Amino acid sequence: KPDVSANLAPLLTLGAALAAHDSIERTTELQVDIKWPNDLLVGRKKVCGILSEMHAELDQVRSMVVGIGINVNHSEMPDEIKGIGTSLRLESGRQHSRIEILVDFLTAFEKIYERFVEKGPVSITEPWMALSSFAHGRALAVHDGVRQIEGVTDGLSTLGALRIRRVDGSVEEVYSGDVVNWG
Repeated sequence: KPDVSANLAPLLTLGAALAAHDSIERTTELQVDIKWPNDLLVGRKKVCGILSEMHAELDQVRSMVVGIGINVNHSEMPDEIKGIGTSLRLESGRQHSRIEILVDFLTAFEKIYERFVEKGPVSITEPWMALSSFAHGRALAVHDGVRQIEGVTDGLSTLGALRIRRVDGSVEEVYSGDVVNWG
């Protein structure tokens, strides 16, 4: 039950991505990338997905659930996702403790949340941009449910929106969507 306004809630999803990133890297020694807004990649393959739901009234969040799925010890991936999905075991060549990853994640997320409450959005957006190859200079397309926005990434807004510089020089802020194409 975070004590934040509804417009800041998406930052908690980005904060969860930071915590999962740090936890996976610490416990596995793999190099992890954060794909906006809610996927973690090893190489170019997805190893973790994050989804958040919130219940809000007017401008205040009443409750929020953050769901995180990490492919930990799969020895193989189903045929339909072999090209886009992987597991920590497949990438590292060894099994990993789910408990160790979970405890590390919870500890990291608690620290990130406390910094967020104390210092505000920049405590999440700055480290996110430092850790994600999708933050700056990445040519991509995002489908927001209505249209496809193409351009080159130009960081995050204060509220965690992905800034995309279009061919005409304009900058579009995208608050939700799927990265459907990236270079």
